[in-house]
Amino acid sequence: MALRIVDKLDLEVMYEAERSSYNQMFRELVTKQIYLAETSGYQAIGFELDGRCIGGAMLCPKYAHFSVLPEYHGTWTFLWRQTLEWIFAQRCPAYAPVHVDNVKCRRFMQRNNWEIIDTVGEFQIYEMDLQALTRLATRRYSRISQTQKMSAHGL
Repeated sequence: MALRIVDKLDLEVMYEAERSSYNQMFRELVTKQIYLAETSGYQAIGFELDGRCIGGAMLCPKYAHFSVLPEYHGTWTFLWRQTLEWIFAQRCPAYAPVHVDNVKCRRFMQRNNWEIIDTVGEFQIYEMDLQALTRLATRRYSRISQTQKMSAHGL
């Protein structure tokens, strides 16, 4: 399995990935044509698995967006650190809108200890900061340390 970040995001894949997170009314208002026209000039990176785009991240004027096709949720987490580094190289802190019905993403944001700083319509706005990179490094160090201790004891 070859999972990697690429410089080009397939906006049609991103549209499909994002639309699955929104309610019917929003999906009817934001057509593919509107979405592609609106997002075509944004800075973006793609997530690629075995040569196929599965989602990506983009920076619009106010917010950071990251999304993955539903069948790949969980797969792309191996790219999370690189994605955060890319986002924070452009702007820090960054803000991400999450639809109130998007329970998976809201849990994800909470696991990263990001706070809701505002609500705009049906979207909660999360502030993303560099602390997430520190937490990722700490969790990784903790797992490595645990594995080494277990190996030392023959487990």
